[in-house]
Amino acid sequence: EAELPGVYAKIAGGDKRSLNADRPIVLDGSQSYDPANVRIQNETFEWQCIKENSTGYCSGLTLDDKAVVTIPPSRLKPGVYFFQLTYSKESRFSIARSRIILLPAGGFSPLV
Repeated sequence: EAELPGVYAKIAGGDKRSLNADRPIVLDGSQSYDPANVRIQNETFEWQCIKENSTGYCSGLTLDDKAVVTIPPSRLKPGVYFFQLTYSKESRFSIARSRIILLPAGGFSPLV
């Protein structure tokens, strides 16, 4: 049995974004792909959120295991967050990360 090539996780918008806290956050992993295009293997999407300078995951935030996830406005306070997507097909997986700076409403922030 030939070994299949790896899969690729991709988050639309790149690995760094700045967004206003009064707008929804759209996490879009739909551009993740399997170069072998194995249709019989189910693909899975697993999202995680980690707040910068904290001890772990974004408290109280549950992200659906879908290609595209929307976080409602004001669900997260202004700050810096890291979102991670693990895209997998059976034993093959890939990880993509995006750093999102969430600015207060109005778009101005002392964060750099």
